[in-house]
Amino acid sequence: MFCKGGVFTKKLDELVVTEVTGVMTVFSPKGRVEEIHNRKYYGLSFCKDGQITYTHNGKEFVSDNRQAIILPKGQSYAIRGDKRGIFPVINFDCLDMLCDTFTVLPINDLDFYFKAYEQIKNLLLFKGNRTKIISIFYDIIHRLYSFDRCDADILFPAMLYLEKHYASPEINNKLLADKCNISEIYFRKLFIKKQGITPRQFIIDTRIVNAIRLQCARGGRISPPPVSSSLKYDSIPASSSLPDEKIRSDSGRRFCMRTPFVFRAKHGCEHTVVW
Repeated sequence: MFCKGGVFTKKLDELVVTEVTGVMTVFSPKGRVEEIHNRKYYGLSFCKDGQITYTHNGKEFVSDNRQAIILPKGQSYAIRGDKRGIFPVINFDCLDMLCDTFTVLPINDLDFYFKAYEQIKNLLLFKGNRTKIISIFYDIIHRLYSFDRCDADILFPAMLYLEKHYASPEINNKLLADKCNISEIYFRKLFIKKQGITPRQFIIDTRIVNAIRLQCARGGRISPPPVSSSLKYDSIPASSSLPDEKIRSDSGRRFCMRTPFVFRAKHGCEHTVVW
């Protein structure tokens, strides 16, 4: 997990948010100097424009529109306004300790974060919106985590597209490479380096996992076909529903790398799964 300054004691993708306590839009003039003592909650700060430098335990952390910053709960620090600007902040709390100092996270698509911030700000005006607010905040955390884990500047657009369109029959390496503004050959090489498998195999495995989950949700029993059968991966349909007979023992163990029992627990299947 990318982290400048501190070390996450819990990864963002495992974060359990207990409350979004409030939001505030901070106007910071140039030359501003302020000290914060024993911050009550964690804060997730963005920058619309301008620049702030935080000083904590002798280290400086810069906030600008290229990155988000997680402000540490229970810590004291100094703020210096380097450039006049506006900084939206979401205060939140979580089940376990997240970090003990400032954490800088690279971002793109600022409009997404500002739109989500405005949604939360409006929902906080009325009671009964807690679950929706936390849901939107989780979307923000997911985007931050996804951007960070996917070789921030290169693979993120392709991974984001895959999350939404892995079932599309039109998907191919060229399309994904174009999303990242790199060549098809370089995209495939970088994808294998980061994911350990080819883009094609990644898509196939994702479809199979989703097909099994759908079968489980329908109460179906997934069992292997005769040993003589062969699973032709090219024949796996783009739709996420896969017939029972197309799933065999070795393929189940290969792409899942786990037993049926563990697969059920991880993917939420309540019914019988047999490789």
